[in-house]
Amino acid sequence: MCVSEIYTYNVDTYIFKPLILFKIWCPGANLKLRSLCRSRKIIRFSMVGKFLINPFGVVFTALAFNADPLLIQVILTFAAPPTGVATFTLAREMQGDQPLMAAIITMQTLLSFIMLALTLLLGQVAFCVN
Repeated sequence: MCVSEIYTYNVDTYIFKPLILFKIWCPGANLKLRSLCRSRKIIRFSMVGKFLINPFGVVFTALAFNADPLLIQVILTFAAPPTGVATFTLAREMQGDQPLMAAIITMQTLLSFIMLALTLLLGQVAFCVN
């Protein structure tokens, strides 16, 4: 084992793994349920964009390139998940609206349990992928 492998292992183990957990916990800890009522319109707009417009855009683009149905199903798998947790950190670093971003992440994550399965089911039915 050379020195660079030891250094990489120690940095990965002691620095990056705790930071990843911290980034995951931040939106949940910063969420205030009362702030959800004030931002309903923005949260709905982000959910429509993420769960309807984005998958349809991906499918139409794949169909324009005459993609294989199985490939379209795989692309839908990557297009359907909710907004990443790193966007909260980005909002914090750029002095953005952190509570709104925490609310968007939380609501999209809660809705994604249903929407991800529904998107994949509709993709399977529409493109006859078994």
